[in-house]
Amino acid sequence: MTIGLDGTCMLFCGREYRQAMVGTIAFYDASGERLHTNYIAAAPEHGKATFLQRMDEEIERIKKKYGGVCYIGISDGTADYSPWLKQHTSTQVLDFWHTTEYLAETAGAIHRSKTKQKEWLDETCHALKHNHRAAESILGELEEAFDKQNLSAGVREKLEAALSYFGNNFGRMNYASYRKTNLPIGSGITEAACKTVVKSRMCGLGMKWTQSGSDGVLTLRALSLTTNRWKAFWENLSKNSLTTN
Repeated sequence: MTIGLDGTCMLFCGREYRQAMVGTIAFYDASGERLHTNYIAAAPEHGKATFLQRMDEEIERIKKKYGGVCYIGISDGTADYSPWLKQHTSTQVLDFWHTTEYLAETAGAIHRSKTKQKEWLDETCHALKHNHRAAESILGELEEAFDKQNLSAGVREKLEAALSYFGNNFGRMNYASYRKTNLPIGSGITEAACKTVVKSRMCGLGMKWTQSGSDGVLTLRALSLTTNRWKAFWENLSKNSLTTN
């Protein structure tokens, strides 16, 4: 199972943009093929308490049913998600493509020639993905580049950002090991959910939302996009209504 979460902005009444949250819990087979994804979404709020509670409850329900499964936390390196993911997962993975974006920004610090920059980037990304301990070697190369005296302020700033990103997330860059055991290395499912769950429905031309309205629509949208969850929701609602009556 992979667990991921991300946020995306939507417009509220009063012309205020705030961040709605989306979470994904994805099921994979032994070969690394994704079989199913559960979606969870909640309207913007300070502290994300409601959203995280929904995620906690969903994860607890799944773990009771699938106790012997390996749980993987995948994120793009946003610091405020890491502590929560560590509570629920045994392995944390940094999204590979976010990492390569930082490398692309630093190519100018390694070589002046555009051709050499592209060659370096291709070789470095390949090594990062396939070679054990590649992240350690790349970090050392970036540190050496930072000591150069002829770097422009802009290039040095990008290099400093990459060094910080690698330093803060170094323990989640074991991509060769992840691939060897067929673990996913990308957070694309969760990032795509920001569009399919939130943006495509909540961010149309002229749309503005209240707290209660957005929370209701996002909850129902997450249910409808999760295979079999929509039908189960209405069957459960009907059953409980009959029992109450």
